[in-house]
Amino acid sequence: MGRFALTQKDASLFIGHLADFALVHLLKKPVLLPASGSEDPCEFVYGFDVFAFTEPTTPGALVAGCAGDFRGDGAHDYVVLLRRNIDGRYIPHVFLARGRTFDVVQLEAHATDDSVWFGPFCQPKPRTGVFQAPDFEGTGQGAQVPVVGDLITVGWWTYYWRPDVHGFDAILTSD
Repeated sequence: MGRFALTQKDASLFIGHLADFALVHLLKKPVLLPASGSEDPCEFVYGFDVFAFTEPTTPGALVAGCAGDFRGDGAHDYVVLLRRNIDGRYIPHVFLARGRTFDVVQLEAHATDDSVWFGPFCQPKPRTGVFQAPDFEGTGQGAQVPVVGDLITVGWWTYYWRPDVHGFDAILTSD
């Protein structure tokens, strides 16, 4: 948990902000991996191999989301995958702590036909303060992005806080 899912207790902090949306729940499932020699068997394991969507009443159900310090201000923030009640679209929402309340930011909507978990998951801020994106162009060097806080990955994109625009930006991190 933590980087990939929240407890129901964690979610109770912002449940009042969910008008027109429902929490998305996950169930952690076992992953049986055969030995693969000297290679890392987890190299080709994805989030949807470990988590499956489930009903909130399922024993052991977790909330699709994670916690971090996204603005780099020392606050305990959350990102949660919500399903819009009217059309079933999955929309990640970031709950940025401001004292005892939250500022809520919607990240972009994702397709309604996603039948597998695609995030969010959280990554700690790199020690150097620079996030190194993958090298998709084959140049030997991927994009380098200065970051002030922890990172959020949803699907193919990783989001980071930009203090200069008081909002999130995203960079392609999977293809």
